[in-house]
Amino acid sequence: MTQIRLVSGKGDFVRRKTDDGEEDVCLCKYNGDISPGCISQVPPYLFEEVVNNKGKYSKETKDEWIKKTGKLPDLRCIYCYDKRKNGRSVEAKDIGEKTRGDFERFRPAFVRLSKETEWGHPLYRGKLLDFLDLSNEFNSRIIFPAKMLEFDEEVAKKILINDGFLSFSIGNDRFERGAVSYGFTNKCRIEQAEKYYSFGVNTALTMVCDVTDSIKNNEERGFNIRRVLDSKVEVKRIIPMRLTSARVALLVTGIERKDLVNPSRGVGHIKGWEKYSPEIQERIMQAPYSKRRNGDLVANFIHPDFMEFENNLRICGQIGEYEYCDKCNLLPDRIKFPVSEIVRVDYTPNKSKLQNKRRKDIPTNRKGAIKQGKTKIPKEKNLKINFDFQE
Repeated sequence: MTQIRLVSGKGDFVRRKTDDGEEDVCLCKYNGDISPGCISQVPPYLFEEVVNNKGKYSKETKDEWIKKTGKLPDLRCIYCYDKRKNGRSVEAKDIGEKTRGDFERFRPAFVRLSKETEWGHPLYRGKLLDFLDLSNEFNSRIIFPAKMLEFDEEVAKKILINDGFLSFSIGNDRFERGAVSYGFTNKCRIEQAEKYYSFGVNTALTMVCDVTDSIKNNEERGFNIRRVLDSKVEVKRIIPMRLTSARVALLVTGIERKDLVNPSRGVGHIKGWEKYSPEIQERIMQAPYSKRRNGDLVANFIHPDFMEFENNLRICGQIGEYEYCDKCNLLPDRIKFPVSEIVRVDYTPNKSKLQNKRRKDIPTNRKGAIKQGKTKIPKEKNLKINFDFQE
């Protein structure tokens, strides 16, 4: 069985140039994922089949979906930036000698879970507890982002021993159909976070939203900001929503992607300008987003409604010309520095590996990755599993 390995992540890409050379900024240098594919891609009514089939769809199910839709089921978050990597088997990886070997070799001060796949789902509970034990053995503090984690006293106790950080991602139910279909709505996540917080765990609520717009407008588009602000969990953070596609840009901001990146064209130059309200037209002219090297759009400024987070540096990621890091609430430092000081890392995927992923029996995109499609869950086939937090 494939074993969990410690792999690179954001920590290798967010490094800062200094007068003395370079320094690490992000703590997420070592990362461990529980499975090759994210559990959220699997429709609930196929969950038992997938579990019983070693994390994969049966040939019959796969053939049926390919015949009807030309794609496999997919309920992953629509803004997921790692879809080319996390659409495979959801079988849990093993914690073995290679995993231990990585800890012995690197002696990581911090290890981040859920880089590409969700660790919190009850399917992985045993492996999660074992991994926390291994981390505690090597004094490696855990950074644990989660969407599908219910309160579990054993998990809470081990994170307390670890002195780690548990962060519940709070966004928009419309964009996170996989987690929501298993009962892990944003409301539910806040409730579970409050239980861990009350138990004494270093817990935060991390919002993903359109930081260039007001709280009111974000709420109208389905973001759960008020619930976060009203929660008793003390630490509240922001990760600016990455607009990874035209569809995501429109749903998140209410503005078409092409108009977000061409504000100078203005009235009379943007086709269909009149479709926008005066308020949105004004936002467009403020150039709320700009394009990164990888094609994603990033926020150019923070709306006054979110200035408290700016003032307290409770932000993770880039906004405008600055990079923010709050050290995942594990270190006292909270920093903000010019993006121009980030060490540029050239990353070119190995083309031969991408070519080797091609499959002749099912549709692939031009990079060889299996196509994934939107999934409509038949009401009569809902999963018959009740997790404790739902009762």
